[in-house]
Amino acid sequence: MKQWLAATGAATLVFLFAWEQVQATRLGFELDGARRGVQEARSRHAYLRLELERRTAPAELASMARDRLGMLPPSPDAVVVLEHAASRPSAPIETIAAIAPRVPAPRLQPGDAPPVRARIGTHLLSWLLPPDAPRWR
Repeated sequence: MKQWLAATGAATLVFLFAWEQVQATRLGFELDGARRGVQEARSRHAYLRLELERRTAPAELASMARDRLGMLPPSPDAVVVLEHAASRPSAPIETIAAIAPRVPAPRLQPGDAPPVRARIGTHLLSWLLPPDAPRWR
């Protein structure tokens, strides 16, 4: 009985050692596959960044606008130059306010950050305001 128990214990130890080796090998293959996947993702990311930079280059955008969309630079007589509001010496704020879209002013408490829409609208219309006009901060 002791011999049978010793043989069973030895067989169990051999089986566990073999199972451990198989699992270590399997995990090694999975690790290599994951490393390969990370490397492929990094390569793809680098390629896509280069492609984005190439496609958003000003020369490429001009070429695509000309070739695909048929766009041409405007002729000199088609260009309308708008006078900047700050360059007018007596431009009343009412004139500038009449040009700006009608957006109700948000009610803010002291120290509150203005809503995103107000900040965007102020930024987009800031070129209309004279340099000393109050702005949202």
